[in-house]
This record gives sequence, structure tokens and C-alpha cells, in this order.
Amino acid sequence: MEWIVTEARTVADAKEVALDQLGVDEREAEFEVLVEPQRGVLGLGRANAMVRARVMPRVENPPDRRGRQRRARAGDRKQRAGEAKAQPTNDVSGGADQTAPGTKQTKQTKQTKQKQPQRRAAAGGSEGRGQKSPAKSKPKGRGEEMDTVDSSGGEDRMDLANEEELLRSFAAGLTESFGIDATVRTVRTDEGALEVVIDGDEVGLLIGRRGTTLAAIEELLRVVVQRRAQGRRSSKVRLEVGGYRKRRKEALESFAQRIAAEVVETGRPKVLEPMNAADRKIVHDAIVEMGGVETASEGEEPRRRVVVRPGS
Repeated sequence: MEWIVTEARTVADAKEVALDQLGVDEREAEFEVLVEPQRGVLGLGRANAMVRARVMPRVENPPDRRGRQRRARAGDRKQRAGEAKAQPTNDVSGGADQTAPGTKQTKQTKQTKQKQPQRRAAAGGSEGRGQKSPAKSKPKGRGEEMDTVDSSGGEDRMDLANEEELLRSFAAGLTESFGIDATVRTVRTDEGALEVVIDGDEVGLLIGRRGTTLAAIEELLRVVVQRRAQGRRSSKVRLEVGGYRKRRKEALESFAQRIAAEVVETGRPKVLEPMNAADRKIVHDAIVEMGGVETASEGEEPRRRVVVRPGS
């Protein structure tokens, strides 16, 4: 079952909307919270909660054939043990001859039994010296199969060209599903992240209120790359829609510098609204070069916020 994404004022309401669309009970669905509800960065508006959900896959357990095989083998062992106990012990010339300590035939039998393992060991040793056993020989191409280092000397990772093509194709299909006429391209940032850029006249639908839809789509892009990578290292993924992130970055920098100036003037700390990690980093970077003021993050997600204090 494919995942669906729903949005509402609270996480519980978003789950209820998802259950209505899926047409199942809550016990038959699984959820993942993409965006927690927030009051907004600058104190204006409210960001809705966003979750994704799907019908929980049903796995039918095959019959335990291994248990039957183990019970069958256990029964065979018991049967062989019973036959061994019932078998007579006078195989050579009677019980008296075998149990009598000192008889010539008993000594010969013991010597024969002792020499047989030694002959087998000697035969195995000579075979090992003469030629390699197929089980112990190193299979051809084993080095290539076990190699986890790429030609550039780093860890095994997904091909960069495949990452870009995968994300371009996914983003283009998404815009087409929304009925939006837009262009999609990928850009490698200076930090090595893979940025998907979507531009067009009506791309605001992909941004959403306070960027909640953009954040959800960005998370979907990350999931797509990670699943295709299958455990290999993949690039950090970012999404830019209609220049929204650039404008938001500029607005946050201006806001942070204005708050820092007030703190320097009044000597009183300021506590900002809760922000996500990316927005908090923008605020920290905007104030770090200003003198007489310092910043710190306090609280727990998703209510973690930046505190601006006078410098020590």
C-alpha cells in the first residue's frame, strides 16, 4: 500500500483524516509524523501538523517446515540409537573373544581401529599439500564482492548521477500530479548536498503555509534516495521551490540582527519562537559575528528555540 500525506491543526486530527482516506481502523494503519504543529517563526500564523500513513502490510507466515524436519531428524536419531543398542556385540568371533583382555584377535581389532583415523588424516594432509580443496579455495572475484571502497577512496556510496536522475524524475512526476507547469533541475552545493530546484508560476502549492508542504516533500525526497541507496551512503537532500528558502533566509537574518541590536541596547535577553534546526542555524550564523551578544538553543524538539543574550 502506498503512503498518503495528510495535514491538519493537530497530529491526532491529521491521523483521523488519513484513516478516513484509507478506510481502515487505526489498528490496521501505521503513521509517521512529518511536521509537528508550530505557532510560526515570527509569531504570525500557525503551521499545521503533517503525517503520512498507509495500510499496515499483512504478512502471512508460511508453515514451519524447519520444525517438521527437525522433529523428523530427531526421530531418525532415536531409531538409530535403538538399533545400535539392539545390535549384538560379538561381530568377530563371539562375545568371549572380544571381551577377553589379552586375546590376539582383540588386540588386532583395536590396532586396526586406531590406524584407520591416522590413515585418513595422513591422506587428508597429503591431499592438502598436493592441491587445494574446492571448499577452501578462494573463489574468483571475491575481492571485488567484498570491496566497500570506491575509486575515490571513500566508503561505498550510491552513484551521484543516479541520485540526480532519480530525484529529478520523482520531483517532475510530483509537479505533474499537482497539475503544475514547472521546471525541475538539480544543483550540487558547496557543502556537497544535492539541491532539487523547482521553478514556475504556480509553485506556491508546493510550499504550503509556513513551508510545511515544502518540508514534507523534502522528507519524501530523502526517503526515496535512502531506499534506492539500500544501505550505501547517499547525499544530503535539500528542496528549493520558487526561491522560498532564499527569501526566508534573508528575512530570518534581518529579524535576528534586529533582535540582537535590541538585546545590546537594553541588556535584556530575548527568547524567540520555536524553530526547526535549519532556521535556528540561520539565526545563530546571523548573530555570531555581532559583538556584545551571544545565542544559545534551549528546550526540546519540537519546541526548541533560540535565546539571544548580552555577551559576557
